Amino acid sequence: MEQHELQDIWENILAETRQSLSEAACKQWFSPLVPLGLSQNQLVLGVSSDFAKEWIETHFLTKLREAASAVTGIPCDVALKV
Repeated sequence: MEQHELQDIWENILAETRQSLSEAACKQWFSPLVPLGLSQNQLVLGVSSDFAKEWIETHFLTKLREAASAVTGIPCDVALKV
């Protein structure tokens, strides 16, 4: 998958999350994330710190999985990588 395709998918996932989360939460926690890859059924996102990784996994991972699955049309896991 080319980077621009991956970026387009990520932008659609962000739009999907904005439907159920506040704009402030999306900006603070999701805007800094960088899509690193999408293979089979796993989206890999780059995150800036261990703290951010842990916070997102604890508070938002389910929402990210739901949004990724809705956008891709298949059950999709999300992995965060520092």
